Amino acid sequence: MKWGAYYRQSPKTVQYRIGSRRKASVGYFTSKQWQTLCAFFDSKCARCGKAGRLSPDHIIPASRGGSTWILNIQCLCSRCNIMKSNIYTTDYRPEHVKEWARQEMEKMSEN
Repeated sequence: MKWGAYYRQSPKTVQYRIGSRRKASVGYFTSKQWQTLCAFFDSKCARCGKAGRLSPDHIIPASRGGSTWILNIQCLCSRCNIMKSNIYTTDYRPEHVKEWARQEMEKMSEN
């Protein structure tokens, strides 16, 4: 199944796990949160600005203990995501997007 089809298959909460390491990546984000996050960048990569298919990138990599909450996710194209790997922890989101993510986390903790 292609990546995009996975996120379009159901409006239910998206569970996202990292490859073969299968570390206990804590957290999740909904498809609505993902679509809203991408809309902040006009469906363009947060790093290079290229339009096209985006993939969720963990700001703090899951392999280094990062969560899968929306607060730790940014939209990158496949090329930038691969280049970033799990070495860098660069956050390319502007401050207003970080604030939106914090508010989303507060909403989720209230439920």
